[in-house]
Amino acid sequence: MNICRSTLKNLSLNFLSARFFSVLGISAAALTPFSALGKKEDSPQEKTAPSKFVESPALAKGQLIFDRKMSPYMGANDFITAFRGLEYFEDHAIRNGKYPRGFGAGCVRFLELSLIYNPLAAWSSVAQHEIFGHGYRIRDLGKNVAQVHSYHVEAPFPFSNKPAQGATYFSFSPDITLSQIMAIDIAGIEANYVFSRVIKKQWIQAGSISGRETALYDQNALMGTLYALSLQENNAASHDIAAYLDDLNAAYPNAHLSKVHLNRQMLWNLVDPMLYYNMWASWSYILYGKSVPIPMFRIKSVRFLPNLRTELTPFGIENYFESYFMYNDKLTYFYARQGKHAGQTYWGVGIDKKGIFTRKKTSFDVKLEFWKQPKMALRLGESLPTSSLIGALITVSLNVKFKKFSWFEEFGGKTEGFVPGQSLKKALIGRFGLAFDF
Repeated sequence: MNICRSTLKNLSLNFLSARFFSVLGISAAALTPFSALGKKEDSPQEKTAPSKFVESPALAKGQLIFDRKMSPYMGANDFITAFRGLEYFEDHAIRNGKYPRGFGAGCVRFLELSLIYNPLAAWSSVAQHEIFGHGYRIRDLGKNVAQVHSYHVEAPFPFSNKPAQGATYFSFSPDITLSQIMAIDIAGIEANYVFSRVIKKQWIQAGSISGRETALYDQNALMGTLYALSLQENNAASHDIAAYLDDLNAAYPNAHLSKVHLNRQMLWNLVDPMLYYNMWASWSYILYGKSVPIPMFRIKSVRFLPNLRTELTPFGIENYFESYFMYNDKLTYFYARQGKHAGQTYWGVGIDKKGIFTRKKTSFDVKLEFWKQPKMALRLGESLPTSSLIGALITVSLNVKFKKFSWFEEFGGKTEGFVPGQSLKKALIGRFGLAFDF
């Protein structure tokens, strides 16, 4: 059977946020830090005119990674690194490390965001959704279950006269299970969520947000919410959320999930402080050509930023509480997730600890995840079971720093179960690549 999954036609959010929160341009000016040179006032002869330039904005690290099935983690890291490469080229090859001040320079930066960086972010989010989302899940299931025939990823204005949109064309075996179909339904949105978490971790580790990258986060973090809010009674089967609702209600006919309930749950994704920090970051870049620091809560020497999210699984809606911690300049990410559907309660916890062991130029990271969730039907012809399973994932990452880059390797494994961005089956995990300081 042939089918396609398509991405929403227009996902450019920064124009709306800039328009609605334009008052933040004034607020950002009021928040701009000034450091006094001394208590004594300068005499008129000693005063110097303010510089007409500011230094180029700070950029977070980037990773170019590879894994065998081109997972969402590969797509997210590679797109972000390519994006930062463009920023670095602009900063050092075009601007020579300096950004001009003034109204005219701000107008140029506004046009730059509108005509270059935001459209590229829209294209990247669609490509992530199709190739590293739906495409990855189909590759993970195997050619005996489903197979991609082609992708379509449309570049938005000004690179074409169409909005950002895309589609994945694929066929599947008549023996495919409902669990596998639902996993394909949600895989694009799942990949976008992975993207938003990857860039958020990098920003928090760096301690600042580049205003040119904000659309990358916004469009990936809100993809599921935008999809849900666009849901109508007559949506085509290619609409991911419409397909997911149909398939989930077919799998669990005695536990109907309504469009209204799904939309309400998806609104939790707006309780994300990073979305609102990004508005400040965008205007800071437009007005001053600067990155902005990330406000975080603090308890003694530990800084942290909590967040709420709603995501989708092949067995129902799942609510996340997650928090990002910084201690001794090292990032720790923690999450707890929980959901209930068709009389079954499911949950998971996870931790991603950076720099758990460091020696000279070598450091190790550890990721641990545990879950209890409904067992999925993953074998050809298998009916949907009603039992639960307990599973785990563990990976260890090695980072070796050289003069201008770092070598990265991640190895580990997982048991059967749904974890965003990972195989549904019991599997080994392996990735490698290069990390760059921009």
